[in-house]
Amino acid sequence: KVVVRTPNGVGPTGAASSPEFEILNPEGTGVAIRIRERRHDPLEPLDDYTRKVVRLRQRGIMYPYELISKITPSDGDGGGFPRGEFVEYDLATPDGHDQLEPVARRPGENSANVVVGEITNYTPKHPEGMPRILIAGDPSRGMGSLAEPECRRINAALDLARRRNLPVEWYAISAGALISMESGTENMDWIALVLRRIIEFTQDGGEMNVVVTGINVGAQPYWNAEATML
Repeated sequence: KVVVRTPNGVGPTGAASSPEFEILNPEGTGVAIRIRERRHDPLEPLDDYTRKVVRLRQRGIMYPYELISKITPSDGDGGGFPRGEFVEYDLATPDGHDQLEPVARRPGENSANVVVGEITNYTPKHPEGMPRILIAGDPSRGMGSLAEPECRRINAALDLARRRNLPVEWYAISAGALISMESGTENMDWIALVLRRIIEFTQDGGEMNVVVTGINVGAQPYWNAEATML
């Protein structure tokens, strides 16, 4: 966003009150220009959530929580998305059995490079709701790189979908396996385990719908291919 102020307090029409011209690119949809009254209060620092949203928007990427909010509007936004709701899940015991449970926390407080949960949309045809298990890569964290924390949550999401007999909706964005001096081939072992779970889930009749929302490198396109071909 760019704010243009005319000099010396003189507006474009010569009036003493000088407006500000705001040039912005909302959600990467195109340039918009707004005129507003000049502000004299100091700029407030952005919170952590907003910084992530802005940083990703500069790269043409949508933050996963912003995406979830868009596809599950509280009253339907007239943009093709019916009314919906989202419940975030995370591992109940991070160091024990990998089972997902609902979590009560503010958006953006995820500790892994992936967001999982359950989304439900309500339509006149399905007033009871259409629930799905959601998996969304978080490019604000290591460009969505994949290691044990991400793979454990993805596997747990597939297990939850199987138990609930629900389809999986995967918003895929990832830079592939994490490359780090602190971890080695175990990352590839975890990625292989996810691949096996995808194959087992789809061969058992499970439904996976993959939406590619940005960069897909390394393991992610292989997962996408397996999820959609079986």
